[in-house]
Amino acid sequence: MSREHIWPNGFLRRGKFGLKYSSRAKRTFAGDLIVRDVCVVCNNGPLSDLDAYACKLYESNFGQFPEHLTPVVFEFEYGRLVRWLLKVAFNSARAHGHDDAGLLDRYRPVILSDGESSPLYVNVWLALVGPGTLSFPYGRPSKKIYPEAARSGPLVVPGVNGYQHVSTRVLMINGYYFTMVLSRTPTMPMDEVGDLLRRLPGEPLSLDGRMELMTTLNANQALAGVREWPRG
Repeated sequence: MSREHIWPNGFLRRGKFGLKYSSRAKRTFAGDLIVRDVCVVCNNGPLSDLDAYACKLYESNFGQFPEHLTPVVFEFEYGRLVRWLLKVAFNSARAHGHDDAGLLDRYRPVILSDGESSPLYVNVWLALVGPGTLSFPYGRPSKKIYPEAARSGPLVVPGVNGYQHVSTRVLMINGYYFTMVLSRTPTMPMDEVGDLLRRLPGEPLSLDGRMELMTTLNANQALAGVREWPRG
């Protein structure tokens, strides 16, 4: 068995992700978040390939911070991107002891697939996060802040139904805010999950691998959590 990083080493080298937080330990620390139960063959094979693809996206998009009122073109391979998001979510859920680890476990075969594949029963929304404002007292000028963070965790939208049918999880990489909707049942009845889906920021990830987006949230809203999301 080998050590598998929750976030790719390439991310950690390129971004400013020095401080980590463990919800299981309820503390912050400077080391890397890892799981220790991945075999060397998988870690150096399909998982490494997915991380290399994610680092490529970091160079083209994730490492750039969107600005308000400026359109951003995001081009990607749908299947590879969703498989990588599932990999990060699955490892993060196990490392933190989250309840959706069992649900994410069913995607293990498709994550490890070395062919072109797209996971079923998972949908992804993407929102862009623009800069926010940090205000200071005593008349000091405010400062523009950017969402420099990598987060993965369960998402619960207050006041909506449908969680008996789906589980939701957020993966935030700087200005790119992915919301994953995982089906618990073979069907997703819109009359029961519609309110939840309408509250998700951004747009569903395009199957053709190209999206042109504007910012939906600012950094203050995104970093503060779901209660600060604008209501559509």
